[in-house]
Amino acid sequence: MQKKLLRTSLFGFSKTEVCDYIARVNDEFNGKIDLITAEHTKERNELTAQIAALNEEINKYKQANADIAQALFDAQQYATELKAKADGEYKEAQDELLALKEAETDKLNTYREKIENVRKEIVSVLSDIDDKLTVETGKTEDLISEYNSEEGIAV
Repeated sequence: MQKKLLRTSLFGFSKTEVCDYIARVNDEFNGKIDLITAEHTKERNELTAQIAALNEEINKYKQANADIAQALFDAQQYATELKAKADGEYKEAQDELLALKEAETDKLNTYREKIENVRKEIVSVLSDIDDKLTVETGKTEDLISEYNSEEGIAV
């Protein structure tokens, strides 16, 4: 705004000049208000757009967070299921191996018993053979002694 010297007339200031001056000041003031309002509206629109963009980004992060949380939950659940399945399979395999071990142990014990029976039979047969051999040796010695005595051979 510029300073203006108003002219005076007979009864004070010239009404036309004062009215013109007020109209000009009012127009300048309205122009400045319109300019400030336009700038404010423009800035407000920019800030609203930024807020909307940030809200959209926040929503994306929230969704990503929810997706990650769900993925982690699913992964934990899957890991628990896999562990339970692996434990079950391990238990089954362990039971199968134990049953197989028991079956093989039974077989070995059966073989061991059979071998022991065969060994006892062999010992018995050898003992019988030894007894018979002793008897036969005695008979042979008696025959040899008898033969030698008949032939007159001194031993």
